[in-house]
Amino acid sequence: MQASARTQPKAAAKAPSVLDDFAGLSTMRPRSCPDAGAAGFAAPGWQAAPPQCAWQGLLSLRTWRHAAADAPDACTGSAAQWWAWIRRAYRADAAPAQAWQEGWDAQVLAGQDQGVQRLALIVRAGDGWTVSEWRWRPSARAATRRWQEGRWKLLLDAAARYRRAAAPAPDRWTEALRQTWERNLGERAGERRAGAWRWQSGGYCLTAEAAGVGQAELRLPYRAEDSRLEQRSAMQLQLARRHPTATWLRPFHLVGEHEQGGPSAPAKYQAIWQLGDRLNGQLWIPTANEGPVLRLRAATPLAAGRAAPDQAAAAAAQLERELDGLARRWDARHE
Repeated sequence: MQASARTQPKAAAKAPSVLDDFAGLSTMRPRSCPDAGAAGFAAPGWQAAPPQCAWQGLLSLRTWRHAAADAPDACTGSAAQWWAWIRRAYRADAAPAQAWQEGWDAQVLAGQDQGVQRLALIVRAGDGWTVSEWRWRPSARAATRRWQEGRWKLLLDAAARYRRAAAPAPDRWTEALRQTWERNLGERAGERRAGAWRWQSGGYCLTAEAAGVGQAELRLPYRAEDSRLEQRSAMQLQLARRHPTATWLRPFHLVGEHEQGGPSAPAKYQAIWQLGDRLNGQLWIPTANEGPVLRLRAATPLAAGRAAPDQAAAAAAQLERELDGLARRWDARHE
């Protein structure tokens, strides 16, 4: 028989990843967990599978699945909601980011809590998502603990390829505004979509974005003590000419003008107006040493029944609270 006709040996089957093989990770048959009823992630659309345990309960795996695509009008997606929950659970203050990023197809986060090592992984699956979370409490026996550390490192190394970096902003000022928004977001769910930032506040879906960097058409003083009423009136007149059909719920004003920390406090300016069924707000942030004026714009749609004056006023109050919070966060970081 010619060599070319000989039957070639079959390639060995590739071993499953420890991310997909809990028995392979633990090297033992998984069992049910003694705390199977412990609280975990719960949100509409997510389905949890029974948890698995090994190493006499020291190693556990919980999984969730969100099979359906997010509704087109959802303020923040299912992945963003999970990301906010896991960051709260892990008390995560560092990168990759506090808000979910629309372009991510996966993300991983590691942490520890009271001696328990934790690793969470979310991966897109079709139109939905799958989530896995592993927890490991190291054994009290040194030899066993060293062996467990080796198995846990295999898991960390396998998950590392799913870590996604946050997309950079186009310039340093826009990046500074984005970071300010994320700090003000705190533990709430937020999402970055196509240059805009979305989150919920008081039942309203808000969208914010950097609205330009540069000098204002009218000079806006950096120090509150240098701001004059006639300057602010002129700015409001200019805005009114730009939006002649708007209803001004908060005309252009100095943020916290009655609560400034002192005569030399850095100034921030704000205005809120309604155009049809959309509520708009803007924050102006002058920078020191004749630097540029930063503009951060936020908006929310007014649903049916909310365009009435009293409902619009309630939405404006909520939007103002968010803009005030952003101003404080900027001061805490940059002033």
